[in-house]
Amino acid sequence: ECVMEPANANVTDSNLYGGVNFIMSDIDRAHSMDPFTHIYMYDLGFPPPLQKSIAKKFNNSVHAQYLVSYRPPRRVIHEYGYDVIFMEKIITSMHGSGEGHTAYFYKRSQNPTRARITLPSQRKLYLPKRENFVPYQLNRSEVASSSSSSSSSKAGVDECKEALEEELDEVDRTVHCDEVFYEAACQAVGDIQQLQDIARQAVQQHLAAGRPRRTRRAPVL
Repeated sequence: ECVMEPANANVTDSNLYGGVNFIMSDIDRAHSMDPFTHIYMYDLGFPPPLQKSIAKKFNNSVHAQYLVSYRPPRRVIHEYGYDVIFMEKIITSMHGSGEGHTAYFYKRSQNPTRARITLPSQRKLYLPKRENFVPYQLNRSEVASSSSSSSSSKAGVDECKEALEEELDEVDRTVHCDEVFYEAACQAVGDIQQLQDIARQAVQQHLAAGRPRRTRRAPVL
């Protein structure tokens, strides 16, 4: 089990508590999407076999709840097999090229049970509460727009607001984590300065790597 110390308590800027890290890896090495709750895929070029493989990983996950894909429901749900329901869609425009695509938003169609998860690559990750973290404060208009019509009264909105703020608040928790994401996740929830050093070292290694060499094929006569 990975147990990380809370981030440097001397750092008071809440903008530094993003818990963000980047890795480049092969998704086929993973058995699930844990510990992630929201999955975004710019998947216009994904072939069907890869989509079906990712769908199995999504369905095997304990924590995955939302999916953003550029494929319509008939593909995502019926062809690829994601256990999701369609929620909403939005027209997007690519920065630079101006190319337009539609992003589709999906929600997990069933609540996974922890008993399902018997994967060899599954580990436990401890996420400590971040000291000095200022939770996002919801206003009543945001809550009213996200609550049902039956909760549109002031009392109902206030009750919904308290429940949402409690859900967004920082607490110590232990989550499932696939082996592929384990090291990067540990770094993300660890000391901020240590993560900065790791990121700087990775950038320097990339910049000093030189250009890849290409081998030209002999012309066929």
